[in-house]
Amino acid sequence: MNLTNLIKTEYETITSQSIGELKKSQSSVIINIFSLWEETFQKNNNFMKEGKVDPSMYEPLYATIAANALNYTPSDITSISIALKEYEKKAIFSTAGSLLSALVNHYTDLYGIGTEYLLITEHLEEGIMHLGMKNKGRIKIDGDCGGDEFSTGTNMRGGVVHIFGNCNSHLGFAMEYGSLIVENNVIDGSVGTFMKNGKIEIKGSHIGNDVGHTMRGGSITVHGTIEGMVGSSMIGGSIFIYDKNAMISSSRTGGEIYCNGKKIKRNRRIV
Repeated sequence: MNLTNLIKTEYETITSQSIGELKKSQSSVIINIFSLWEETFQKNNNFMKEGKVDPSMYEPLYATIAANALNYTPSDITSISIALKEYEKKAIFSTAGSLLSALVNHYTDLYGIGTEYLLITEHLEEGIMHLGMKNKGRIKIDGDCGGDEFSTGTNMRGGVVHIFGNCNSHLGFAMEYGSLIVENNVIDGSVGTFMKNGKIEIKGSHIGNDVGHTMRGGSITVHGTIEGMVGSSMIGGSIFIYDKNAMISSSRTGGEIYCNGKKIKRNRRIV
């Protein structure tokens, strides 16, 4: 499923422009946000993890950007997600997800959880890391997200993140509340590690690491096939799967796992 048809005119108008034309078309609000982003990153570009920029370290700094930026709208956030193409080959791009998350969360704090946001990523070659970090808003992502070892929906606190594409990273790490929905697949990552509450639904397959590792609460549903271990060190919550060949861990101490509607005991036998 793809959302581009819903915003076809705006999307094609912006993406068909050269970078120079795009800059001219940007409002002072968007230019202000990009300037603050570049300035903040340059002053604090030493946050590293294993030799790579650690985007999670920029979250509090980018929250300050959102608070100090000129009055912006959800439409401006959409335009920013499109304009990120210019930064795709630069080091700062690894923190783009943290910036978008901060803008969404600040606007939601000001104007309420009913506001919806549209982020467009399908035109990008590189994955955006840390989208939905500490999320509180209602986000639709048109395209893929995630990349490297960094999670989408980390410490999510509410709202909805609906991905109309693949998630190419961990999903819902230490998630607290809210809903994560992936229309396609989760690739090269775990799902719901240290999850405390909330709901995760993957309509495609899981091609990666564990599902529900050390999960404490909430629910995870995977409709397609599963490559990773299910429920390892699981403490609580519920996992619903439909792959009869999935590997069910024997290390869980709590929680419930269902396969095709049938409950699986801790000895991995179907009730």
